[in-house]
Amino acid sequence: MEDLQNMREYLALGDISAVEHHITEALDAFQINLDRESAAYPKLGIEVLRAYVRALQDIERRNAGEPVSTPPLPTAPSTAASGKGLCVQEDHSVALGQRKISASDPASTWWPGER
Repeated sequence: MEDLQNMREYLALGDISAVEHHITEALDAFQINLDRESAAYPKLGIEVLRAYVRALQDIERRNAGEPVSTPPLPTAPSTAASGKGLCVQEDHSVALGQRKISASDPASTWWPGER
């Protein structure tokens, strides 16, 4: 596989130019603003290049009939981890508990702006 040989050469030389678009896509996907001039950028590039070479090696082995383990699918993030938990106004029963409204305690005193 010619692409694998080329990528191995890039990796041996520490040349990340072949995977710049993958680096950009990953940074965009995770909304990370990383300066290309920082010390971390080439380190990230080398890791992306290593992962790309491993993927190409696995493809080559699989095409040759060798068994290649498939990584598990990522699990869905929990609502707490994603920052999309319950909103107070979406589920007021959680926020308010078992509170009764009465004439002496109208809704506007326990939920400002709501009637």
